[in-house]
Amino acid sequence: MDTQQRRLNILERYDWVVWAILALLGVLMGVSDMLTGGRTYASGEAVLFEGITGMTWDQLQVAEPGAARFIDFQVRSGGGWILFSGLLTITIAVLGLRRGQRWAWLLMWLVVPLSIGLTLIVLLSTEKVPGAGVPGPLIGQTIFLVITVGLLLLTYRKYNPSN
Repeated sequence: MDTQQRRLNILERYDWVVWAILALLGVLMGVSDMLTGGRTYASGEAVLFEGITGMTWDQLQVAEPGAARFIDFQVRSGGGWILFSGLLTITIAVLGLRRGQRWAWLLMWLVVPLSIGLTLIVLLSTEKVPGAGVPGPLIGQTIFLVITVGLLLLTYRKYNPSN
């Protein structure tokens, strides 16, 4: 029975709202990175930075100001991509998922879990100094990955009705 013949559960009816909220969080993170730049490594992501470089953000700024400026640029640029991905996800949710379009559900697999998964692979494969702590982004991205994959799996029947 297809989605027109069976009653959708609450998650299937409002999955697009959940996606829009998750994407809005991404937009806010992107804006934050664009505004904060490399200074993010002096606070929330200090464990990540010190685990990879072996020094604090302040130490890098003094020792290698050019490298610090480049990292600042990279963080701001990455924030722009996070912002763009969030806006793209909101667009897909509102224009596709809200209408029950299968293409939108398939595209969500590429836009969100695949991109998060690739980021996690890079993060986990990056060489770190001995004794480095667990970086916050690893925990946050893993939670986000579990939520998004779970949401996609739980809405499978809506977008893939059996004939």
